Amino acid sequence: MAGVGFLQFCNLNSFRTKFILGFSLFMGISVPQYFNEYTSVAGFGPVHTHARWVSSSTNQVPISSVIVATS
Repeated sequence: MAGVGFLQFCNLNSFRTKFILGFSLFMGISVPQYFNEYTSVAGFGPVHTHARWVSSSTNQVPISSVIVATS
């Protein structure tokens, strides 16, 4: 919510600002959904290595909507 508070200082009439906001929302919703569906169908995430701890920790990062949207 702290990031939303900064929107009062942005020029919301700018195309660049609208694009950044829209792209962040789109990525924050679509990437975690992709990873969740891939995991439910395949049984493991898109990053699949022989070391299970590497695969699970690498696949956990894109599942979080907050991390994807702020990156």
